Amino acid sequence: MKIFRTLILLLIVISCINCEKESLNEELNSNEILEKNTTSGIDEPIRSENELIIKYTSSATEEMKIGLRKRYQVSSFERCSCTNDIIEKWKFDIISDIEGRKGQISQEGGVVESVEFEFNYGSDDMFTGFISGEEKNEDEYISQFLKEENAALTIAVLDTGVNLSEIVSEERFLYREEQDACTENEIIELYGWDYVNKDNDTFDELGHGTMITQLLILNLENKDIDYNILPVKIFDEDGRGSYFDLLCGYLYATSKESVSLINMSFGWYKERYEILHSLIEKQKNILHITSAGNRGNNNDRESHFPSSYKLDNIISIGSINEKKEISKFSNFGKISVDFLSLGEDIEFNTRTGNNYIFSGTSFAVPTVTAKSLVINRELELPLQEIINTLYIEGYDLPHRTQVKYRKYIE
Repeated sequence: MKIFRTLILLLIVISCINCEKESLNEELNSNEILEKNTTSGIDEPIRSENELIIKYTSSATEEMKIGLRKRYQVSSFERCSCTNDIIEKWKFDIISDIEGRKGQISQEGGVVESVEFEFNYGSDDMFTGFISGEEKNEDEYISQFLKEENAALTIAVLDTGVNLSEIVSEERFLYREEQDACTENEIIELYGWDYVNKDNDTFDELGHGTMITQLLILNLENKDIDYNILPVKIFDEDGRGSYFDLLCGYLYATSKESVSLINMSFGWYKERYEILHSLIEKQKNILHITSAGNRGNNNDRESHFPSSYKLDNIISIGSINEKKEISKFSNFGKISVDFLSLGEDIEFNTRTGNNYIFSGTSFAVPTVTAKSLVINRELELPLQEIINTLYIEGYDLPHRTQVKYRKYIE
């Protein structure tokens, strides 16, 4: 499949059912024309018919868990790699009443805190990006970018991973696992984790996470600040992910003490999903910077998650163009979208010499993430003070602009 895509040089956009897309504009480079195409994607959760996500109480013992799985005739179960065991995915033989089973398990007080359906989705903030001849992150690139010693500040990037062969940076930025490294199936954690393939190579076949990482690096250049980037792969080569992998990736990221910011350039509509909400709510010292979505919708009326979670440690970012006008594709909301930043016609020059232009609220997020890191370089500010500083240092938008603070961030 990868060879096929390389030969035809397609840039496929994962869009919503209304053919919403993060647009890719044609760019000429060394007489090469990058052909563009669009496909219809789904950004509303598709529920599994025979899988449930279980979140245990802190007092649940292993014996209790074994007994519960036996009682409900679980055919198989999965735990998160490289993290704690409060979350499990249960799989049943095909049953006719998964909702009834969910309700029964929810009554297991003292052992089960919450139960939700497993779902798969294609985020409305994903796209298929540049073509690379690489199939994994080679040791030469890992050694080039791996920190010799971790900084005190870490940005976790929950995304499609990172293709290090396309990153342009003079500095080392990759988080180094220095102690208590995870080992799964004799694979040792090095600089992040791939929850799609369950291994330590967070290689990005899609390009989205690589672009996010590059934008973070560019926004932090010449800021005289030491930082780490922790790549956490939760989306596959087609930009699709599962709720379970998202939860596992989130728990992994928040298990690292130095993580103070999480870049979340993805999202879905309609389903709120409480387990993720509860996990984010507990991380009161981590600021979550999320993309607002790309339907041109009012998120006050149609919620987009996780950006629409009403939590003090989440900020939602929409997109503006070079004229400082809100992008036509960008979601908005006087309550649910906090700031805007440039997310339209963003140029990306790869190490291998290809040039691309991308648009989407995904690409507005890294500017705000990087700005937040610079503001909090001393690790002493409450999250609300970081947000207040973003507001003070932000630039005014027209009064009619329907975002909470009516400011854009550079």
